[in-house]
Amino acid sequence: TCALPICSNATTTSAWRAALNANYCNKKMSLVCPAWHTIPSYIQDCSRRLIETVRLVDREDTDKNPITEIIFVAHSIPESLDVAGDRYRGDVEMEVDKIRDAFRGQYKKPIKTSLAYQSSVGPIPWLGPDVQESVRQSTCSNIVVMPISFVSECIETLHELDIELQEVAEQASKKMLRVPLISDKSLSRVL
Repeated sequence: TCALPICSNATTTSAWRAALNANYCNKKMSLVCPAWHTIPSYIQDCSRRLIETVRLVDREDTDKNPITEIIFVAHSIPESLDVAGDRYRGDVEMEVDKIRDAFRGQYKKPIKTSLAYQSSVGPIPWLGPDVQESVRQSTCSNIVVMPISFVSECIETLHELDIELQEVAEQASKKMLRVPLISDKSLSRVL
């Protein structure tokens, strides 16, 4: 399984080139799925997991009208790649739009949504806004974080979102829940 569902020259494309150069793909059966956001069953599964998480907020919040923001989070890339024509940002935005549309088709309460990026490092400019700043600046008391750049748990979800971003949310007096990533059972239905 490709753990990078949105193609970028910085990650997916370079990983596939390295695999092809090493003749890895001939030694082991591989499934090429460069554009997960074009698979309707994947979008529906993302929407299902998002709805389940937002409903947890609805059940746990004693306020009859909880103020919730869904922050879709993608791994950032250097702005220079975006300027050079990398398709990543456009694919991220398309995936967010599709998941949001599927979600709103099933969840009728008004809810705020936004897109932010994580994991930018070093002195060069990266795509933004940064997710930590988005959480700090949110006017909502409840935050639901939907990671869309990953299909399996990794350091970016388990540490950066579940630990570091959770601390940022707590410091900003906000409650944060993260949408779980796709499970093996769901993955078999999606593909």
